[in-house]
Amino acid sequence: MVNFTAIENLNMKKIVNLIVLLFLLAACEDVFNPPPKAFLNATLRYTDNDKNELIKNIEVSVTGVAMEEPWIEQDTTRSILIPLNDTPATDYIFVLNGVTDTIQIIADSKLIYESMETGFYPEFKILDILYTTRRIDFIEVKDSAVTKEWNENIIININTDIFINN
Repeated sequence: MVNFTAIENLNMKKIVNLIVLLFLLAACEDVFNPPPKAFLNATLRYTDNDKNELIKNIEVSVTGVAMEEPWIEQDTTRSILIPLNDTPATDYIFVLNGVTDTIQIIADSKLIYESMETGFYPEFKILDILYTTRRIDFIEVKDSAVTKEWNENIIININTDIFINN
C-alpha cells in the first residue's frame, strides 16, 4: 500500500513554497523614486515693455558651458528653470535674439536627505553672479536659496534699448 499522506505533504510543501516565493517577489518591487530637483528659477524682465510690441517676442536660447545640447532653444519664454552644478560655479550662455551673454552663478551646495526611497538631492545658496552686459542690463537676486520649491531666484533685466536701436 502507498502512503498518500507523504505525497500530499510533499505537494503541499511545494505549493506553500511557491506561494511564499511569489509573495517575496511581489514584496521586493522597486520602490525607488527619483529625488526632487532644485532648479534656479530665472525671470526675464524687459525694460519699457509697453514701448515696443516686438520686445515681448525675444528668442532666448540657454546652453550650459559643458553641455552638448542647448537647455532651452529659441523660446520666447519669460521664466527659465536651469540646473546648477554641485561645483562652486555654473556657467551658462544666454543668446537673446542672436546676441550672446554669459552668466556665471557661484553657489554653495549641500546634500539634503529626502527619504529612503529617493535618497539625497542638492540644494544651493547663491553667493555671487558674474555676467557680461551685451544684452543683460543687470541681474537681481530675489531669493538666494535654490531649493526644490521653485520660487523666483533671480531676475535678469534685459536692456531693451539695444533691441529697439538694432
